[in-house]
Amino acid sequence: MDTVLRDVRHTVRSLARTPGFTAVAVLVLAVGIGTATAGFSVANWLLWRPVPGIRDDGRLATVWMGRWNGGGFEAGGLSYPNYLDLTRSVTALSGIAANQSSAVALASNGVATRRVDAQFVTPNYFGVIGAQLQQGRVFTAAEDLPPNGTPVAVISDRLWASSFNRDPAILGRTLRLNGRTFTVIGVAAPGFHGSERLGTVDVWLPITQEFSVRHLGRSAESQERAIGRMLYLVARLAPGATFEQAQAQLNAATRHLAELYPDANQELAAGTGAVLFPGIGTNPLARGSITATMRLLVGITALVLLIACANVANLLLFRGIATRQEMAVQRALGAGLGRLVRQQLLGSVLLASTSGALGVLLSVWLVQLFQGVRFTAIEVRDISVDWRVLAFACGASLAAGVIAGLMPALTAARADPLPGLRRGGPTETGRRTPLRAALAVTQLALGVTLVVGALLFTRTLQRLAAVDIGFDANGVTIVWANPDDQGYSPERVRVYWAEFTRQLRATPGVQEVALATSAPFSGMTIGNRVKAEDGADVQSVDVVETQMSLSYFRLLKIPLLRGLGFADADSGRDVVVLSQALATRLFGAADPLGHFVELVAPRGPGVKERVAGVTADTRVTSLGPGAPLLLYRPLTDFRMRPFLLVRSVLSNRETAAAIDRVAANLDSALPVSFVTPLPNLVARYLSEHRLFALVLSVLALVALGLAAAGLYGLVGFGVALRAREFGIRAALGAEPGTILRLVLREAMALAAVGVPLGLGGAALGTRLIQSRLFGVSALDPISYLGAAGALALVVLIASVRPARMATRVDPVKALKSE
Repeated sequence: MDTVLRDVRHTVRSLARTPGFTAVAVLVLAVGIGTATAGFSVANWLLWRPVPGIRDDGRLATVWMGRWNGGGFEAGGLSYPNYLDLTRSVTALSGIAANQSSAVALASNGVATRRVDAQFVTPNYFGVIGAQLQQGRVFTAAEDLPPNGTPVAVISDRLWASSFNRDPAILGRTLRLNGRTFTVIGVAAPGFHGSERLGTVDVWLPITQEFSVRHLGRSAESQERAIGRMLYLVARLAPGATFEQAQAQLNAATRHLAELYPDANQELAAGTGAVLFPGIGTNPLARGSITATMRLLVGITALVLLIACANVANLLLFRGIATRQEMAVQRALGAGLGRLVRQQLLGSVLLASTSGALGVLLSVWLVQLFQGVRFTAIEVRDISVDWRVLAFACGASLAAGVIAGLMPALTAARADPLPGLRRGGPTETGRRTPLRAALAVTQLALGVTLVVGALLFTRTLQRLAAVDIGFDANGVTIVWANPDDQGYSPERVRVYWAEFTRQLRATPGVQEVALATSAPFSGMTIGNRVKAEDGADVQSVDVVETQMSLSYFRLLKIPLLRGLGFADADSGRDVVVLSQALATRLFGAADPLGHFVELVAPRGPGVKERVAGVTADTRVTSLGPGAPLLLYRPLTDFRMRPFLLVRSVLSNRETAAAIDRVAANLDSALPVSFVTPLPNLVARYLSEHRLFALVLSVLALVALGLAAAGLYGLVGFGVALRAREFGIRAALGAEPGTILRLVLREAMALAAVGVPLGLGGAALGTRLIQSRLFGVSALDPISYLGAAGALALVVLIASVRPARMATRVDPVKALKSE
């Protein structure tokens, strides 16, 4: 133990004697560890951290009703009586809780009406997921009795603070949800917002309250076995059971229900069943994509850490040469190989430990840069550093210390001590050791790989930005409200929107107002199937259907290529407008005007409507290849909850204020939501591409910086160690230009090996991101040539100053030392 302590003190003193070397090594490793920790922090926040407020989530599972169809998941419904039977028949699950989410209008004393996320849950919900309350109690079975249960609520800690100012007497207070009064019986623990890792739920209500709160008017039907609902289930494994056993029992239970109640359970008989997905917290169908994205992010940041490790390893090799005489004396005095290796490893581990502490601070700063960025429809927010992140940082630091220090330690410790005892100082000839060359080549190769990825994503963004979306988004704001929240009748909904549009049109600065059942890039679309009655394609095709008011095309400035559209005399009845892509798909080169298309019904004959016009193609869901097939119909069914689109010359803030004024004037209890400028929605679609381009660009710049620093140190240290050689060359008549070219040639020789290796690695690695590219091949020659040129330039710049230093060595001093 004493020997180890002496080695530690010796290592600390040795590092303190070379503050420049120590500072550079610490900073280089801190950058590598910090970027890797930042990547892990994002992945941990999204995938691995426990769902806040939930106990033992490793034994929880998500259960969805549906079936796999053609590689995709086709969701199905589950009636409440069937749910009750499942809970009794599946013994491998200790509990199955049902829930259904919906946004509701919240009104409480002194607080303006606003929309919050509510969740209707069965009484066992909190018990199944293991969520604790900080005050009050959860629902009882008696409070969930049909048809409507008891109007009681559990609220989140966030809602308690924002709407009730953390009133200690909160239990028994009331709040109004969609015009219904509820009594607060409990407050959830801080941080708990449902069973999703990124949950936003603030109110929990008995599940039998759903039809009453949402004014659906079908409370009695909700208890019928034949009425399937989109219930989402969360289940907990029984002690000693496995997920496989639970899935098998769920399969048997659904088959039994189909046999027992064949008339009421036709969907179950047709193959719909309960599909168990182990784990909670993330949409089961999105887990694969999100996991792959996060693995890619962590892998990319790990490359930067490897570059940093290679950089420090090279510095340690040179330091070993510089301390060769000291090690030779230690060997001569009887120090064993193991002790010398230990001293060298202690130095690298101490460097890495210090770097790890700085790296954690750097990772926190890096994560803050990405706050508010969206990818895979998820917004990065409130990422915290928990023990997993700290454990990763410690592990990365230890691994970096060992990786960076092991080979230099073995190389220095095994060196022959006699030359070190004979020389008065460190020196070497032009021979470069294979290990140092390999480390330098590794840095350059990894840097090239990252630069290629950054250029590919940058070019993808350029191609996406150049796509013609087919409409003018500037000055357009999207608004959504749900009059159903207040129990409006269909006729009252029609009047509400008619008056909303009338008052907005009368607002100075507002140019046009329209209604539509879907808005571009809102993420909410209506699918349908259509076929031509007498067209070129008699097969039905999937289309995106939009029901809209007559001003929709005018507001978005979508050109009408053929026909009169809905300006036709009978435009309000049985007519449709097709996008150019859909018209070509259904009718080929023929003129579709006057022809009929059939909207395919699931059962029985479909609805036939006449084509009254053809519009230019627009992008409403993505900017991917191929224009979408769009079908437009006049808005007649206001139960579809349309969007309101507003074009104005006002600023975004002024437009939102005008919308709020009109909404408050019409019904102060009905809040509007989704007041979003349309350009923001388009930008949101690009956010994932922007994120990867930004991350890769930043990391590529870091990699270039580390590679340049490493190469600068490699060449500079080599020049210092070869000062005698260069002095002798100068004394023998070598011109400064000759010595300059000699040093630069050796540096460029490293680039000549590292750049092709990096390009080859990029050709293999970029296959992982091919699906995220648009309009650019993973083997795009411009990106590869650009990366090669950038690295060659970096190598040249990093080598020039050390090379010029070599030409200034005093030959007199070199000869005297000989």
